[in-house]
Amino acid sequence: MQKKDNPKYGSSNFHGMRWAHSKGIFIEDFERKLELTRKGLRDKIVLDVGCNDGKNVFRFSDVAKEIHGIEIMEDCIDLANNNNDKENVFFKKGDAENIPYSDSKFDVVYSLWVLEHLRNPSKFFEEVYRVLKPGGVLILWAPSVLNPTGFFIKLVSNHYKTKILSIFSRKPLEEVSDMECFYRANYVRAIDNLTNKKFDRIFLERYDTPSYFSKSRFFTYLWYIRYRLTNNKYLEFFKPSFYVEYKKSK
Repeated sequence: MQKKDNPKYGSSNFHGMRWAHSKGIFIEDFERKLELTRKGLRDKIVLDVGCNDGKNVFRFSDVAKEIHGIEIMEDCIDLANNNNDKENVFFKKGDAENIPYSDSKFDVVYSLWVLEHLRNPSKFFEEVYRVLKPGGVLILWAPSVLNPTGFFIKLVSNHYKTKILSIFSRKPLEEVSDMECFYRANYVRAIDNLTNKKFDRIFLERYDTPSYFSKSRFFTYLWYIRYRLTNNKYLEFFKPSFYVEYKKSK
């Protein structure tokens, strides 16, 4: 990959993402995931599970035939509804483990950075299977528990997790997510097992970035050592996040 600077991360002080980009050692994973997701939603009836304030629902509304978002936090749903001026966008309060829609309604269900927060991921997959049409597609973005960062977050209590991530990311404590993480199915083999006989995995990509450690030169260099040691087809599972698609069996 050709080395290049990326002004997205600023030009002053150290930033691990800018440093890694200049070395040509990672792709823009967020933009790549958006591209892959958008491609699968064109002219489809779509559900976003865990839509928060609806930002991604609005982002994809120009390609989807109809797009719905559910979110368990009522203030987020209120904000999404207040910002909604689109005829093909719909929001309602709903739980990922008890999706408030009828059977076989959607062509595509996607869920972005939600899997790690689920207490009962098997129930989530059962619900997705129920609301998808035959041949429908599930799209997931998720962090991996097999990565040292994910494993650490799984083991540490939520109280200490937010404090430690605040230090690593150099963000005020109130800007760090305090949503509890369980990581009960945050690796691809676990998802394969939970979806066995109901879904077929049809696509997988993994991504590696300094992420939380980008403000620290020391931790970015530690990340780079781990990256160099694991950046091969045998140890890809160490990469900290993945994009995966499953197709509902007919």
